[in-house]
Amino acid sequence: MSGYDVFICWAWADGRPAAERVQAALEARGLTVFRDETHGGVYEPLGPSVERALAASRTLVAIATPGFADSPHCRDELHTALMAGYHLDGDSRRVLAVPLGVGSDDIRPRELATQRLPAEGFPVDELAAAIAARVAETTEPFGAAPPRPDPAWYPAEVAPEQPVHGRGAEAWEIHEQLRARTKNARRAHPAVTLRGPGGIGKSALALQYARWFHRDHPAGVVLLRLGGSSGGRVGGGALRARFDEQLALVADRLGVEPTGLPAALDALGGPYLWIVDDVPTGTDAALIAAMAAPTRLGRTLYTSRGLVTDAEVRLAPLEERAAVALLTGHRPPDGHDEAWAARRIARLLGGHPLGLTIAGGLTAGPGLTGYGALLEQLSATEPDRLQTAATLLSDELPPAAARPFAAALLRSFDGAGDAAREMLCAASILAPVPMPHALLVGTVRRCGDLGTFDLDGGLAAATGRGLLERAGPDGYLMHAVVARAVRAWVYPPSRRTRLRDGALAELTAAVDATRNGYRHRTVLPLLPHVRAVAGLMAGGDPWGVGEDERHLMHEAGRVQVEAGETGAAVETFRLLDEACGPDVADAYTRHAVRMGLAVAYEAQGHYERAERLKAEAYAGFAERLAPDDPQLLTARGNLAVARYRLGDLRSAHELLREVYTGARDHPELGRLHPDTLVALGNLAIVRGALGGEPAQRARHRRVAHRYWTAAVDGWRRAAGPDDPRALDARNGLALSLRALERREEALAVARQAHADRMRILGPEHPDTIGTLENSVIIGLELYGGQGDAFTEVLNARLATRPAHPATRNTLANLLHAERPHYAPAGDAPASAYSVADEMPTGLAAGRVRLDGEHAGAEADLLSAAMAEHERRAAAFGPGDSRTMLACAYLAYALALADQFDGQLGSAAILADDAADGLAEAVPGTPAARTAGLIRAWVNDRLAGE
Repeated sequence: MSGYDVFICWAWADGRPAAERVQAALEARGLTVFRDETHGGVYEPLGPSVERALAASRTLVAIATPGFADSPHCRDELHTALMAGYHLDGDSRRVLAVPLGVGSDDIRPRELATQRLPAEGFPVDELAAAIAARVAETTEPFGAAPPRPDPAWYPAEVAPEQPVHGRGAEAWEIHEQLRARTKNARRAHPAVTLRGPGGIGKSALALQYARWFHRDHPAGVVLLRLGGSSGGRVGGGALRARFDEQLALVADRLGVEPTGLPAALDALGGPYLWIVDDVPTGTDAALIAAMAAPTRLGRTLYTSRGLVTDAEVRLAPLEERAAVALLTGHRPPDGHDEAWAARRIARLLGGHPLGLTIAGGLTAGPGLTGYGALLEQLSATEPDRLQTAATLLSDELPPAAARPFAAALLRSFDGAGDAAREMLCAASILAPVPMPHALLVGTVRRCGDLGTFDLDGGLAAATGRGLLERAGPDGYLMHAVVARAVRAWVYPPSRRTRLRDGALAELTAAVDATRNGYRHRTVLPLLPHVRAVAGLMAGGDPWGVGEDERHLMHEAGRVQVEAGETGAAVETFRLLDEACGPDVADAYTRHAVRMGLAVAYEAQGHYERAERLKAEAYAGFAERLAPDDPQLLTARGNLAVARYRLGDLRSAHELLREVYTGARDHPELGRLHPDTLVALGNLAIVRGALGGEPAQRARHRRVAHRYWTAAVDGWRRAAGPDDPRALDARNGLALSLRALERREEALAVARQAHADRMRILGPEHPDTIGTLENSVIIGLELYGGQGDAFTEVLNARLATRPAHPATRNTLANLLHAERPHYAPAGDAPASAYSVADEMPTGLAAGRVRLDGEHAGAEADLLSAAMAEHERRAAAFGPGDSRTMLACAYLAYALALADQFDGQLGSAAILADDAADGLAEAVPGTPAARTAGLIRAWVNDRLAGE
């Protein structure tokens, strides 16, 4: 078949006369035109000849009459042409609308009205000339559209693409609204809500939109699943914790800490789509804004049942043709009677996509003779059971759909098989976010009595029936409507209790295993399910909170602290604290939880609050425990860390000396116990910081060095040289050698520790970056050099934890190294380098990283940055790249200190100027990256404010 210049799309009801006139005028100009004369059935798909003709055409002309919008065939042809044109050209220029009897405001999708439309009565010859001119601009037909690549997904790949029926117009509306808001936005983020009732297909369309319009977001798609429709009202703190847990997974995928996520996203190099899925109705506006894309390159798409943003796209039930297509996807109807029965089922379910998916899944099972039999079955479910189910779901679904949906769900569940029902029951216990395969299978296996169950086969059966959906290559999701039904009436409560106990054991084993090695990143995807299994998830099962649940929550909080997810850790310990009232938990347990909450606050930099909570918990322990009790020793060590961070070195030293000697001499602990070695390392840090006069400092440092030597040897013997705590001790030994001015030895130890941390923890881990910085410092002291030696460290910190005190210290070190090169003779030297050391706490088993304190150091950094900028401007001029880099440093220091109204705005202006200037002057260099990272962070802080 030869190609066509124009494909005319027209509605059979009222478009023929206009289509014929346009065809004649176009052919008079020598254009080849296809106009379908076959009247397809109302529920029939496009015929093969029409599909081939459309693929062979270069443009499409839509005769937009009042009947056009009611024609399924016209909608299909239009959507196919629009998507092909988008993938060929990036826009809709080759799809042309001719409105007849409708206003331009009524043209759908609105994308067609972005071009100047001919007025009604426009001379047909002039119209043909305009169409011919557009044809002349095109070369390839619609069928030449390249294969559509799947976007990059964060935090994990999603399930393979599934057919989406009847949602083309809504997808284009999302595209149009996000584009319009992008053009009108300055610092505000473009945001649109996809809104509709439960099971209407919001999440599925959000994913399909991301695929169809991948050119709009070439840097990828971030998908954050909140599970806000799981039942019950989700409080702001719990919702924020869910959000933070999802952010942690994205950050881990990008190789950064959560605080470095904005810079890492901008470093992807283009716009990205930020999907916040299933926002609960009634969420506070401030929290909604906080969950938007964190940088200006992001475009936010929320999905929700309620009002979230002013700009929204509402989803209605599917029109009948699309509903039948979804229902019959597994099994095409055989003959007229079967097609009639399929249409009756689609009407019965009110075009509800989830109900249609579940009903369609029934057709894939054995024993079903056809759609007539399915229609009869859905109408014959046991009345009492059906009414109970329909009543339960009446507030989840459109009124007319509740009873037939419940019938389909009951039939599907009953026929799924024992293994599938077991997996569905396990899934209903977990949180409404992706459930890892290993967690589902492990939960069921821990219950025993499996018989001949094929668990993977059960998952496949449940997925095939639409009761579960795939979430990436190794995960599953259960829709909130299905989960609610399963929890309430589908499965015996006693069996759900046993499965909940299995999930509790599976999760506890996973978090407990992190005490024996750094495997926290593999555990992060499991942590969102901890609160559900412990009975502390809003809208979830109200399991009783006993000793096992408290232990799991406590350990999950510990893992979150150690992995840098401090916001989620605070929420975990806060919920646990609320659940440990005097009537349900003893005083010891309440004090242990308060100690965990204190450590989480401390990891966020709230040192004074942490010290108060630690002191309170320690006092409570001291009233109930013997002086040499290991738990009291741990609490005393935690309090010592807080005192050290607040600058009370004498008190910290006294407490840590008591802790170490108590643990060393304790019959249950001894010299090589991890608690003893942690205390020894902490004691070495504090001892090395003591002393006023030079002779005193030298004596304390020699003693501290003996402690470090013993700690390194102890960890080697107790846990092996690759244990992360052994690496902490080796880092401390390197700094001790430096303090004793044995710098060549110090550099060798630091470099080896850095190499081992690279291998074990990864290059982005804060401890790895810290050891790299220590190596740089020692190397500069030995061999000299300039501040650019710190650039790699600074960029790593800016990309992972830009607001953390460690980043501030790195910039201060850089400025200190630079000053001698620009200072006049006789100028006083700056303060000494600030090294990166670690002081773990007992709760965190030696892995919590804590850094120095705030306002004074921030003011010092601001003064140093201002002086450096002035020196470089005087030496090189304001337009030099070195001066522009110093301008970026100054922007960072201004934003970090944020002392006065308007200071963040001033910092943003400086950051923009520096980043733009360096991107033009020295593109792709480390200096340009530094300025870009600083700009992303400063603008993110400004947008948050």
